[in-house]
Amino acid sequence: MVVAAIKRSLRTPELQPMAVDLSDDLGDSVYGLELLAVGQSGSALEPLRVMALQSLGKTRDPAFLPELEKLSATGPLAVRTMAVRSMGVIQAKGLEAKLKPLILSKEPNEVRTEAVKALGHSPEGCALLLDLEQAGELPSELRNVASAVTNASPSTTIKARAQKLLSPPTSKNKRRLPPMEQLLGMTGDPEKGRKVFTATNGPKCQSCHSLNEGKKSVGPNLSAIGSKLGKQALLEAILNPSSGIAPEYYVWILQTKTQGDVTGIIAEDTPQRVTIKTDAAEELRFRPSEISSRRRSYLSLMPEDLVNTMTAQQLVDLLEFLTTLKEGTHPLQAASVR
Repeated sequence: MVVAAIKRSLRTPELQPMAVDLSDDLGDSVYGLELLAVGQSGSALEPLRVMALQSLGKTRDPAFLPELEKLSATGPLAVRTMAVRSMGVIQAKGLEAKLKPLILSKEPNEVRTEAVKALGHSPEGCALLLDLEQAGELPSELRNVASAVTNASPSTTIKARAQKLLSPPTSKNKRRLPPMEQLLGMTGDPEKGRKVFTATNGPKCQSCHSLNEGKKSVGPNLSAIGSKLGKQALLEAILNPSSGIAPEYYVWILQTKTQGDVTGIIAEDTPQRVTIKTDAAEELRFRPSEISSRRRSYLSLMPEDLVNTMTAQQLVDLLEFLTTLKEGTHPLQAASVR
């Protein structure tokens, strides 16, 4: 009777959010077909589709793998990403063969990052990532996340290979950076974090990110980042800056006739002029005729090894400061309100 009621609710649009939430707690494959239908529905709200696919993954039923694979290939980015994540949770045999082409493709970084994390659930998947690195085929933008999952493997064999091929990140004092869970559990000082942010050495956050609302810089404005991202998401963005890049911050490599290769974010692209912001926070302007070619880089303009410029405690302090940056709070006073 309960099963029938939940299934009926999953088929009733106004009851679906509650039913999906309940199914997520139960993790029972008996609701799989209904959850899949919600995940596939073009009329359902995107967050509901994402949660339905998350719940579907928790059933760990390999029968749904083909449909999840289809959902991972097209549609909204959040839906595609969750489809890949759920494939990893199911941990079906042969997943390595399905995800390897995705990792080597030019699909969005968010989707490929989830594919790496999905492979990290098994020794076979970790072995594939290490094989790709050893062969020089692992994309640079995925190396950080691949390092994290392989070095966290319970397999001693995988860990030994990972330490040689994808060594874990180290902090400023050359010590191995603690795992993400440990970093999130440490206590940070927001005032010290503000000083890390504004310092002219170390990570030099202020050189690329503005804390003044409405002011543009080469990187995203962070004046209200604490209202948009939680601490874990902020840490993920620092550790793996290329795992998710908004289209307006895509990095391009322009081959120019006057200045050679120029790397940066295109701020203006018209028949009369192309303006590119470089990682040195300068703007360069070219006539279209001066540009021989352009290609997109899948790496973020934010350095992949940013954690090397901070101690673990400085990183935690910086995170604490970033969480204070809320809507309506002056960023330079934010640290003092905690």
